[in-house]
Amino acid sequence: MYQFAAWLLYALWHAWVVYFACLYAMASPGELKQVGNGKDLGFWVEGHVVYGGCVVVANVLIMHRYNNYTGWGELLAASMLACYFTALYLENLSSMFP
Repeated sequence: MYQFAAWLLYALWHAWVVYFACLYAMASPGELKQVGNGKDLGFWVEGHVVYGGCVVVANVLIMHRYNNYTGWGELLAASMLACYFTALYLENLSSMFP
């Protein structure tokens, strides 16, 4: 139970850091960030940035925790990152999403 609580607190710490770092980067105090058509950046973009940060941090931690490097784990971590950015690109091509 102690080990589970330690991992849970570790994950919550990483989530907290990623969330507030991305939130601060997207909406710096005193600045109004706008896209080309005059609209503000909304939760849609901020949510994607936070999720992308979580994907990157999770894959970096997976790479850091490997016991041995054989090439397959590195390939898997790189493909998970590539799949995230590919899905984001395909989502932006679709007219169904704003």
